[in-house]
Amino acid sequence: MEQHKLPVRIQIELYSEKIRAIRELANNIIFVIATKLPESNDKQAAMLRIYNRMNLLVESVLHLEGDKHYQTIGSITRSIFEMFIDISSLFIDKTGETFDRYIKFSEIEIFRWGKAVNEFYKENPEMLKFDNSTYMWAENSDVQKKIKQNVDQYWPKAKNDLKKVQRWSKESRLALCQHLDKEKPTGRDSYICFEEMYVMIYSRLSWLIHSGESGTLNFNKQMIELTVCESLLNIEDIFCETTLIISRAIINEPQLNDILRTLFDVLDNIDNKYKK
Repeated sequence: MEQHKLPVRIQIELYSEKIRAIRELANNIIFVIATKLPESNDKQAAMLRIYNRMNLLVESVLHLEGDKHYQTIGSITRSIFEMFIDISSLFIDKTGETFDRYIKFSEIEIFRWGKAVNEFYKENPEMLKFDNSTYMWAENSDVQKKIKQNVDQYWPKAKNDLKKVQRWSKESRLALCQHLDKEKPTGRDSYICFEEMYVMIYSRLSWLIHSGESGTLNFNKQMIELTVCESLLNIEDIFCETTLIISRAIINEPQLNDILRTLFDVLDNIDNKYKK
């Protein structure tokens, strides 16, 4: 179906309907199966946590009015693209190193924040307006030792400067996208080009999050509509493919094949309705 030939408003309706259909399958099938797993490993659990966050962000998009909330829709698209990269990276991880780096980077980020709060109030005790007692765990010597071990293991060049630990992956986000393109399966089950999506949307959607004029300079009603339309198309693609990945990560055949067939049939039926 040549969706781009439809009027922009109709495309927005189409993509929104397909996103709702994917959410319905996620809520009524994927998450139900996940709760009944005899036991999930740590990687599966992490992937499901990210997928749940994505699902909630998608739900938020469906409640927004495009004309008013195009910036929020664009920023959510960027966020779920980042989640898509993380889930895809965890899925193809065969050694366990990717998952380990992912978790340890999260621990370092939380520690770095707690440490910064404590240092700020040490230097500025008169400015204490918040209860910072919950951050005192960052002063625990065992916690500090664990964080140092994490940094030494995967980010040795950072030494004691935690600001140099910039991302969980040892590659830039662009390089990671290129790596994922080489590792992904072919065919209908994996139709997104990570690098293309990164080049086409990542910087542009970042402009809608950050202060500045780049994202809204010379914007008019038509540009706002196009931004919403393209964002919804990207959300549909990302959410659909992520659902396929999660399904493969937690569901065994033949149930998996039935679910994938159901998803594609539903989406095809929606497409066919808009052909008329």
